[in-house]
Amino acid sequence: MDTDPLTVYELWDMAPLALPPRSRLFHLAPIGVGTPQVESLTSYAARLAEAHRVQPRHLVAREILPLLGRPRLEHIPFPSMLNILRNSTHAHNGLGTLARDLVRALETLTGRRDLHFLTLLPWAEVLSTQQLQRRTRAFCPACFEEWRQAGQAVYEPLLWTLVPIISCPRHQQRLRLTCSYPDCRYVAPWLGARSRPGYCARCDRWQGSANDVEGSTGDALTETELTTHAWVAEAVGELLAAAPSLPAPPRREQLLRTLVGWTRSRRTGSRQAWARQVGLTESTIRHWERGEIVPSLWLLLHVCYHLRTSPLRVLTGTVADLPPVDPEPPSALPFPLRPVRARTAFDCETMRQALEDILTSTEEPPPSLREVARRLGRAEEVLRRRLPELCHAISKRYLREQRAQGLRRRQQVCEEVRQATYHVHAQGQYPSAYRVAQLVSHPASLRGGVAKVAWQEALQELGWSRGKESVVPSV
Repeated sequence: MDTDPLTVYELWDMAPLALPPRSRLFHLAPIGVGTPQVESLTSYAARLAEAHRVQPRHLVAREILPLLGRPRLEHIPFPSMLNILRNSTHAHNGLGTLARDLVRALETLTGRRDLHFLTLLPWAEVLSTQQLQRRTRAFCPACFEEWRQAGQAVYEPLLWTLVPIISCPRHQQRLRLTCSYPDCRYVAPWLGARSRPGYCARCDRWQGSANDVEGSTGDALTETELTTHAWVAEAVGELLAAAPSLPAPPRREQLLRTLVGWTRSRRTGSRQAWARQVGLTESTIRHWERGEIVPSLWLLLHVCYHLRTSPLRVLTGTVADLPPVDPEPPSALPFPLRPVRARTAFDCETMRQALEDILTSTEEPPPSLREVARRLGRAEEVLRRRLPELCHAISKRYLREQRAQGLRRRQQVCEEVRQATYHVHAQGQYPSAYRVAQLVSHPASLRGGVAKVAWQEALQELGWSRGKESVVPSV
């Protein structure tokens, strides 16, 4: 009797595979880590929201806010909470607790471990918050257009968020601070409710342009300014690029020791003469020697520019090996003046007349006080403080119109539900919530509120027992 030979098959490993941990949100990679053009954390959050096809306000409210460890924000109404976050979005890219909490929340949601490099947290102990970050958005239209034409991701570098950076080092033009369109001119926060990199958060129009004509003709930089700001951008970009390669975060004590030894080794005359030569005050140097303050980024750039070194060498303690160098005279190496917030005189009578004209106008719907302040180019808080009666009248009229619109909208919804209920009844079917919801423009409205009450009242008028489809309506 012939028997077939045994067939030997390959041995299969049936052990379960070790899968990496899953993240709740996309494992989105940040752009430019380890380079001068590293992405900002607010830009990353906006791109993450766009990748999930949601607005940043929903991402913040539903995913990030519960992980921030700030329970008091969870009990604030949604619009008020957005206002609080919008006014502090510049701190999301900074070096404080808000940036640290946001990094921790986003790293928990995405599974990333490199998001702190999108902020100034690696330099938290050696940088001052004075003259450090812009409170509102700044961007280069030429960069946006170049990235889109090349098919690259559009984002906002961390470099743009810093006060000393007033121009794009690549395209040699000033950063824009408002929307590019004359009919908008919106001053946007770094992360707004509808922020998208490359688009205006208010009008949602593309902000890129190959040639920023208005910026180049209206406020052009001179050759000397271009040279100086190119050095500033290079020096700051060197700091941002070096963050991932730091063996340990720089310490405040090390910076002050380095700074004091560095200034003493280069002081050839009196303290006052040397301080005056590099644009410092004697009290500033005395504070450094006592360890009371650390220099701001702008002041550090100023001194480094005159002494021909870089802030990175000072902050990492490698500047002590350099030979003593006398500072160049300020006339030979002009450094840009420290930026100050532009202040214009408040013409009370002109503003009063403008607010009165708005109150007597027939514009429909009436504008809110925030919109009025934007049109007048004034802060809403300033208008409230200087002209409280008129501001209160504008807000009251706007609120009255909003309530009237809400009442009309609710009446329209109720009438639509009522007509849909009667339509289903005329077809000989029970007007259930499911059948009625298929005929109205907002099906979710039947889950509660005035729409549900209108449906229940229509059922009673038609003689249906609510929830009992088998019951025959009374005649």
